[in-house]
Amino acid sequence: MLGSTKFGYLIYISLSYCMLTGINGSSRWNVAYHKSSLDDYIFDGPFFMQESNEIESTLLCILLCQKAVDCMLFGYHQNERKCRIYSSGFYTASKGIVVLGWENYVYGDHICTANGGFVHVRTSNLCIHPSNEKAPFIDARKYCSDRHSKLISLTTTAKSNAFDNIIKTTLKIGSPYIGLSKIEGQWTWEDGNILGSEAQWNDGQPYCSTGDCNCVIKFMSSDYRWGDSRCEIIVPFVCERELNKVPKH
Repeated sequence: MLGSTKFGYLIYISLSYCMLTGINGSSRWNVAYHKSSLDDYIFDGPFFMQESNEIESTLLCILLCQKAVDCMLFGYHQNERKCRIYSSGFYTASKGIVVLGWENYVYGDHICTANGGFVHVRTSNLCIHPSNEKAPFIDARKYCSDRHSKLISLTTTAKSNAFDNIIKTTLKIGSPYIGLSKIEGQWTWEDGNILGSEAQWNDGQPYCSTGDCNCVIKFMSSDYRWGDSRCEIIVPFVCERELNKVPKH
């Protein structure tokens, strides 16, 4: 059984477009290769999807991961010619154990970079960075901006439902800020859009007896429905990077 493993620096392996297209229509051709000791990912438990034998190369292992839309992580053992694929790129371990012989990878994207802590959720095409920190809204906004991203904007019902599924089943980070705040009397997303029919307020919300609740939290105790809040409250948060925009460095 493969245990948890520590990762580090990234080397992007460029693969030809024709090699990675034709399986599911994806045009992604960068894979993040980790082999050192900076980031921790768990390769075990309920996230294990399958092990394949007689796999002749890392490239064939990559193709197996790409074919399975839920695959986020994979490992290849050259001597044993084995490939293992996993469905989670979120859970972290405080102490990783390097398993000899396995080279471990994250299915990457040239915008959604794994070394920046971002994970490409392929089923909903989201690129998110769940912070390990808690912060007031302004500090959370700056944290995301420093990483060429923004607090997540849930501008459609489909996107909001997809994010709900992620935080309920995978992230489990508590009650996070979302990228919605009141600007000149209007609830406005971090991407500049005004809040519309996609709103998912909890019963009786928005409501603030003090009149200074200009930020929004998804409250775990209310099945992640929204509630307004003072922006000084210190809670978790999630950054988002738009996959159709190249980050400026």
